Amino acid sequence: MENQFAQLVQKSADLNWCVQIYCTTCGAMDFRNSLAEISQNDGSKLVEILSELDIEEFTQLQNWGECLRLAFYDLRFPFLQTEILTEWLPKINDNIRFTDWILFYVVRYLPDNNEVRNAWISKCADLAVESQDESSIESLIWTLRADLPKFKELSEIVKRLSSNSPKIKRTIVTTSIV
Repeated sequence: MENQFAQLVQKSADLNWCVQIYCTTCGAMDFRNSLAEISQNDGSKLVEILSELDIEEFTQLQNWGECLRLAFYDLRFPFLQTEILTEWLPKINDNIRFTDWILFYVVRYLPDNNEVRNAWISKCADLAVESQDESSIESLIWTLRADLPKFKELSEIVKRLSSNSPKIKRTIVTTSIV
């Protein structure tokens, strides 16, 4: 594992560091301070490091999602997030866990008219339709809300799942898309 961020995630697991984004005890400061060191407090350096992640290898690490969430949270400018997402889009292939995680924790908070957001949603919708992965479908419901009908195949799957999946049914009710 050559990527500095992946190495940091591995180190945090080895040393049992807290990586909870809203930890009221430590604020995940061991991880955050080390993240600041490898990025040299430069958002563009962190963009470069994160853009070069081997996604398949990275998602095998313990707490990869929470660590990535901290990194995105600590990026000071939203345009830096879209730079990373743009670099990752052609690399995601069929890694449903990674795409689901990114969609739920990062993409859905981008502005509705953001091109990168829309490209990620399209890719995630295609993967969700193909895989029928319930978690990805749930994340898409949360992300799309009233725009769900624009995705015909996905909408049909949601209708079908809503009758036998309490998770999907609850998400539909909670997001008020019924």
